[in-house]
Order: sequence, then C-alpha cells, then structure tokens
Amino acid sequence: SFAKSDYAEKFTWNQEKFIALPEGKEAKLNKQVEMAYDKAKNSTAKLSSADSTMQAQNDVSIEGQIKSTLTQADQLFKAGKYADALTEYNKAQSLVAKAYDQNKFSTYITSINSGMQTVNSKKDAEDLAFNSQLKIAKDKISSGRAGLALASNALNSFPMKSRANDPDVILLKDQISKLQQYYKDMDAAYKMVKSSKNNAGAMAALQTVFSTSTANS
Repeated sequence: SFAKSDYAEKFTWNQEKFIALPEGKEAKLNKQVEMAYDKAKNSTAKLSSADSTMQAQNDVSIEGQIKSTLTQADQLFKAGKYADALTEYNKAQSLVAKAYDQNKFSTYITSINSGMQTVNSKKDAEDLAFNSQLKIAKDKISSGRAGLALASNALNSFPMKSRANDPDVILLKDQISKLQQYYKDMDAAYKMVKSSKNNAGAMAALQTVFSTSTANS
C-alpha cells in the first residue's frame, strides 16, 4: 500500500487568497497568484476607464439633444401648439432616461416637469374658455334671429382665435351664415307680399325661401 505522501503533495489553505497552496511552494505560487491578480485588476481598470469614457460621451450627446428638444417645446408652447409642445417634453423625458449619470440630469428633469405643468395649465384654461364661448354661440343661435350677431361675436372672440379651424366652429359659422341669408330672403319675400304688386311672385319667393330652409336644415 502507498502512504498519502507517496502520491500527493500536502497543501496549506491561504484564506486571504482563498486558495490551497502546496507546502514548500507557497512563495513561488504566491508570486504567480499575485501577478495574475494584478493582471486581472489592470484589465478591469482599463475596461472601466473605457466604459466611463463611453458613458460620458453618451451623456454629452444626450444633453445636447435634450437642450434642443426643450427649446423646441418652448417655441411650440409660445405658438399655442400645446399638444405638440407636450410631445416634445415627453421626448425629452425619454432622452433623460437614456443617460448614465442621472444626478447630472436632475435639473433637466425639474425643467421638463415644470414645463409640462405650465403647458397643461394653459391648455386647460384655454379649453375651458373655448368650450364656454362655444356654448354661448350655440345658445344664441337657438334663441333665433336676435341671437345670431351675438353668436357670431362669440365665435370670433379671442379664445376662439387659435381654434378657427375647429370643426365645431366651422359648422356653427356656416349655420349662422345660412340663417342670416334665410332671414334676409324672407324679409324680401314678405316685403313683396305687403306691397301687393306681385302676389304670384311674392308667393314664389316665399316658397323658395321655405324650400331652401328645409334643404339646409
């Protein structure tokens, strides 16, 4: 039989390096292990340095895009294009999320949130004013001939300027125009009837007014 020493070296455990070292060779192997550790450490340091440079370059590029996006958002806000301004602010938020150094971009996050709040507040206020004037216009049209001028004034008031192409505004303005023409034609027809000079023509004119009114209703 063989003793353990005949076929195996004795090892001592190095807890610091977490490795078993053969007895009598500790110094040599310690040096080799230390060289390996140093090499790995240097490689990691180089990799970390490269990563840091790449991340810094990425953040510089993102910061430039954010500044440009916020400028665009501000211009759209001043032009009264609130939905487009909010789109740009959302784009800026997405850009911030791509940055590595989030602490560096904290001021931009504050600016974005503040800008979005301002846009939403302004938009809500104008929506309220717009809907209020729209209701006035509808109510005045429903009140009849006497309300048409007031309805027209409501639709042309300042809160409606930026919504001139809104479908509801266009529809109501068209309705007012047709009603004004209807009352004008009706006045002319009744005037003809009262004159009693051309009853047949007057009746024909009235019939035309009523037919046109029915077709437009």
